[in-house]
Amino acid sequence: MTTDSDLIPYLNQVLLKDFSIPPATSLSTDWLALVQEKVEEYLGSPSGVEFLMHILYRLDISESKVNQAFNAPNSSSIAKELSCLILEREIQKAESRRKYKSTGNTEF
Repeated sequence: MTTDSDLIPYLNQVLLKDFSIPPATSLSTDWLALVQEKVEEYLGSPSGVEFLMHILYRLDISESKVNQAFNAPNSSSIAKELSCLILEREIQKAESRRKYKSTGNTEF
């Protein structure tokens, strides 16, 4: 099982790459608020929405969950729901990678 501190380097890496969020040193960092701020920026322009959709697709977030998020009543709620989906997926990926790395299993 991944410990909280094991997630920090991975989350730092992916959030810097996808959202230009600077690295954090602890999980007390409010990553949800930081991601939500970026998602709100992306939702503010057509090219930003296109880029956000590309990120969501690349992260393999369920299309039905994304559609459900876009049915939220306002852009702030949409951004919050999408940010939660993004962080949940990134944590799932981190735990999976850690599990396979620690077991030495290289088969997929």
